[in-house]
Amino acid sequence: MPTRGIKLWHFALALALTGIIALLVLLNHRPPDPLPIDAAATQFSAMRAKQDVAALTAFGPRPVGRDGKPHPESHRLARQWVESRLRELGMTPEVQTGNVCEGGHCSEVENVIARRPVEGEGAAREPVVLLSHYDSVARGPGAGDAAAGVATVLEVVRALNTQADWQRPLVVVIDDGEEAGLLGARLLPSHPQLRKVAAVLNHEARGTAGQTAMFETSRHSTWIVEEYGHSVSRPVASSAIYPLYKLLPNDTDLTVLKAAGWRGLNFAFAENEHLYHTANDSLANLDLGSVQHMGDQSLATTRALLARQTLPSDDRDGVWFDLFTRVFVLYRTPLAVGLGLLQGLLWLTAVGMLLRRQGRSGFRWLGAGLLRFLAVLVVSALTGFVVIKSIGALSSVARPWRASPLPTWLALSSLAASVASLMQLGACRLSPPSSLRKLWGESVGTLLPWTALSLLLSLKVPDASYLFTLPALFASLAILIGMWTVDREDQVGAALAVALGAALPVVVIWLPLIRVLLVMAGANLHIAVTLPWAMLITLVDPLHRLFPVRLRLIVPCALAILGVCAAAVAGFSR
Repeated sequence: MPTRGIKLWHFALALALTGIIALLVLLNHRPPDPLPIDAAATQFSAMRAKQDVAALTAFGPRPVGRDGKPHPESHRLARQWVESRLRELGMTPEVQTGNVCEGGHCSEVENVIARRPVEGEGAAREPVVLLSHYDSVARGPGAGDAAAGVATVLEVVRALNTQADWQRPLVVVIDDGEEAGLLGARLLPSHPQLRKVAAVLNHEARGTAGQTAMFETSRHSTWIVEEYGHSVSRPVASSAIYPLYKLLPNDTDLTVLKAAGWRGLNFAFAENEHLYHTANDSLANLDLGSVQHMGDQSLATTRALLARQTLPSDDRDGVWFDLFTRVFVLYRTPLAVGLGLLQGLLWLTAVGMLLRRQGRSGFRWLGAGLLRFLAVLVVSALTGFVVIKSIGALSSVARPWRASPLPTWLALSSLAASVASLMQLGACRLSPPSSLRKLWGESVGTLLPWTALSLLLSLKVPDASYLFTLPALFASLAILIGMWTVDREDQVGAALAVALGAALPVVVIWLPLIRVLLVMAGANLHIAVTLPWAMLITLVDPLHRLFPVRLRLIVPCALAILGVCAAAVAGFSR
């Protein structure tokens, strides 16, 4: 053992701190409660918006006609209803029509556009655009996708009508043909009122529940994200989401509009993805808390944008993320690059210190740490493969993880973390960290892939760089302190502090990412579940290895039991 005197309460303290972080993620995972129909006129009320969702979905599925076929009656009634609601809100809607083709098919789309002008100098300024679509797929009424988005836009406009200090016009666009290939959006930039736009806020869904995330923005639009971060009370946003979102086979109207030079933000909720584009995408299955969360963010951001008299002509891209939906962190890309380079410098400093003090032993420790990192990733990926195959063998349902996403995800997470921890324990038994110097030295080896990924992403995909740069920075600083001052067996408290300093930042940053991946991919791709847990475990390893074997067995054994039970539930569910 590298330290003496590790007590049970030390172990309990480490577990408690980790548990508190996990609890904060869980407690803030739920969207807010919907405000009642008699909420203050200045506030967004999901119960008021519910009435519009009910009215729009009552028409049934609203697909566009294709290749010369007329629109169904439900489509015409829905468009007329949208026009009527905008008139009730004091706007004068017009219908933009045009024949748009995509993928070898053509449709006559009917976009509904309404403008609320302002007086004085503001009349000539670029408008803020609120966007959603009223069409749906033919298979369902589209309560989430996107009647909820339409209702959100209408309720935001109603709330905005209570204020009079607008500095620029507002344009509402409820477009058509989104489900048929983003057809309506392709027509929008040709409209005279929309050739120059300050910002567009798009409202979408890929399910019927969950937090609403601001998951996409346009290039050179960090100033819009800043307005979002300053004005929204419960932000859910990460610049790392969009690179992940691009891997999925989904696009929204914002995809087309960004290509046309528009700048803006994309909002969506995405839980209950198995109901997406089905007959069960209905009002009965729609979580009004998700609508409330979307409306709160949209209203606050729109108010902030409408209050701006000037817009930046150019803006650097940025990196951003929320902490527990309460704190919003944002910095520009040059700082992201600088932090990546700083991490590289810290790692080289740690390597130099290690080799100067330990000589050849330092090389062996670096190699052992790197091998430990790779082994954790390989074992976790193989565990995920075995778990998925086992659930599939137990179930009589094709792809049971779609029918039981949460038990499958829990099985993958628990068993991958358990097997990786037990593998680390076995490695320690074969080659125990006989001293703190060896423990810190092997940790420097583990940090090599983190540092490489930090540098690579900082230069190539800075949006996602914080996921590797910030945990690696904290871990490097902690380990450097450990190498410099904490190398005696009697330094129990100091060793624990160093190990916690290396472990807790990655828990804070990666647990929300794991939650996002659960929403985006569920358990459909097992490595998207297991590898993030494996990455997290690699930086928690120094803390894990400080404790006696009997204590280190508690957590992985408990996780193994939980994982087996969850796999059985997923496998035998119908």
